[in-house]
Amino acid sequence: MKQYKTLKTVELFAGQIGLSDEQAAPRADRLKAIEKGVYEIIAPVQFKAGEVIGLEDAPGKHMSKDGKTIVKTGRTSISKVILAKLELIKAAKK
Repeated sequence: MKQYKTLKTVELFAGQIGLSDEQAAPRADRLKAIEKGVYEIIAPVQFKAGEVIGLEDAPGKHMSKDGKTIVKTGRTSISKVILAKLELIKAAKK
């Protein structure tokens, strides 16, 4: 997962997301834990400007008209070992 910083308020509706424990705790009723720091969004979640979140894919253009609602920070949110496990889980589901 790559780290992205929100520049505006963002609401996400589905997919997997990387969050710190502090970010996940108040949103626990809208997330399903998959691995340490990785969650499946089960109900819409909102993030304030300035929050750093982990995303599998680059944010889509639908995030804002100017394409600048979320920007890449250049850091990774989870280790390559956990990422490899997620790839195996995805492959098993297919």
